[in-house]
Amino acid sequence: MSDTITETSVALFSGIVPAAILTNPYGQPYTIEKAEIPHPRPQEALVQLLYSGVCHGDEYGRDGGGPAPINPVRPLVGGHEGVGTIVAMGTERLEDGF
Repeated sequence: MSDTITETSVALFSGIVPAAILTNPYGQPYTIEKAEIPHPRPQEALVQLLYSGVCHGDEYGRDGGGPAPINPVRPLVGGHEGVGTIVAMGTERLEDGF
């Protein structure tokens, strides 16, 4: 990866993309919705995901129970443990990371 990721890189990965999102109350399935890709904030990175795992924690987000809050947080994009490529960086770099 180069040391600089230009505004052109951000523009290539900006816009509206389909994503599996929870927008309904607990107990409802994920739906494919259009989601806007935000520009990364100062200490964030924008990652183009190639793969993402889904585990029991994502079930809590969908169905409630376990460590999930009483009132569901929506919209919620499930999945974590992703594999991808950093395509844009925020304006501040962390000293001990990217």
